[in-house]
Amino acid sequence: MKLAFVIFKFFPYGGLQLDFRRILEECIRRGHEITVYTRQWDGPLPECANVKIIAVSGFSNHAKALSFEKKVLYILNNDQPDLIVGFNRMAGLDVYFAADNCFATESEATAGLKRLFTARYRVYRKMEQTVFSVDSDTTIMYLTQRQKNDFINVYGTQPERFHLLPPGIEEKRKPPENQEQIASIRNTIRAEFKTTADEFLLIQVCSGFETKGVDRTLRLIASLPTEIPVKLIIAGRDNSRRFIKLSRKLNISERVVFTGGRDDIGNLLLGADLMIHPARKESAGTVLIEALTAGLPIICSQICGYENIVAQAGGIVMPEPFELISWNKVIIELLLNMKKLQNIGQKARDYSVNADFYRRAEVATDIIENSVKDKLNNRHNLNMK
Repeated sequence: MKLAFVIFKFFPYGGLQLDFRRILEECIRRGHEITVYTRQWDGPLPECANVKIIAVSGFSNHAKALSFEKKVLYILNNDQPDLIVGFNRMAGLDVYFAADNCFATESEATAGLKRLFTARYRVYRKMEQTVFSVDSDTTIMYLTQRQKNDFINVYGTQPERFHLLPPGIEEKRKPPENQEQIASIRNTIRAEFKTTADEFLLIQVCSGFETKGVDRTLRLIASLPTEIPVKLIIAGRDNSRRFIKLSRKLNISERVVFTGGRDDIGNLLLGADLMIHPARKESAGTVLIEALTAGLPIICSQICGYENIVAQAGGIVMPEPFELISWNKVIIELLLNMKKLQNIGQKARDYSVNADFYRRAEVATDIIENSVKDKLNNRHNLNMK
């Protein structure tokens, strides 16, 4: 089958981009012919897939999105793929991977009234509506029940168009079962970050530092009593300049390391003692699932799409709105009670053993293949009339 994969931007360490790559690889493994349409590709090009870079015009992000939509639809009309799979909201999609929460819901909840009349709001609202309107027949792959509820509430989308995907981490990211190997990895990571035996190593993994609340994490570290020795790793790709400046202002720069994007996130999680994730926005939170499989205790904000899984696995979910004092109290209680911290980690490991965490790409590819068959059958039935 000839499949078109459409994505605004690709870079190696984004959550959406990781899902995109895994689904792309699974489709290729099953023998499908893939062409990727994007306005920007950062990193090695995928093997066995053709990548078309679409030049766009405009200065603002929403202007570039409109330009991309117009140009890519023109090109797709000429290329005639069997199916168009989109990883960002736009017109013309047969299948949409809903990595983001409902734009209309979040905008109306957080934006001032004036912002709801801006060009940016109108553009993104319309692009979302083309996917979720009752007049659309786009198949929707979604991640959490909250997403589905919001889209149906705003657009009246038919429930049967939604297909739930399981959490998605690669099988190869599973931690080793051998305890000696785990201990060796843990010791290596802690040595890399010069973490002493009496220090706690805390971690946050994310791209999009503002959205994921890295500033909140830094303020939490600064608020801890000095008698609790901690180091913090911020692992992920974003412009860290403002946050490094904040760490200096808070007098914690010597205890904070911004690692940039890393390919060994699983090892970092095995080396850490606690994951902090006070996100402002998080449609799902695959990194939370990775932390659970590593047996790493988690404290996250209730806004995270996977907060229910974290809670079921014994992690700590903090209510909205974010309050530094409340988070500070819970973190101190955890770090002063090693037995409780270890019990939370063991619950996470136990939960992960039987959880369906590793099949997202396979399930998504099944949905894509079924969508192609449905499209071809519908075309055949129209031709028979």
